[in-house]
Amino acid sequence: MAAPPVMAAAPVNAEPKDDEMDLFGDDDDEDAVAAAKAAAEAAKNKKKKEKPPEMSLIIFEVKPLDDTTNLDELAKKIFAMK
Repeated sequence: MAAPPVMAAAPVNAEPKDDEMDLFGDDDDEDAVAAAKAAAEAAKNKKKKEKPPEMSLIIFEVKPLDDTTNLDELAKKIFAMK
């Protein structure tokens, strides 16, 4: 009795088929690491940011009583206010 012919096993590290090939070179491991790094940096920057105090804009409308009022002195007094 003769032994049946033995089929050759496919190599373990065979090239992927064309339909399985990743055309865009996506690597999920690198994306996950980059996303974790970005999240950590965003959390770090969020702690650093402080809101500046809110300010209001006040407008004074100044009208001299008569034409003899010195407007330069009046302007100095107004700008000296804080």
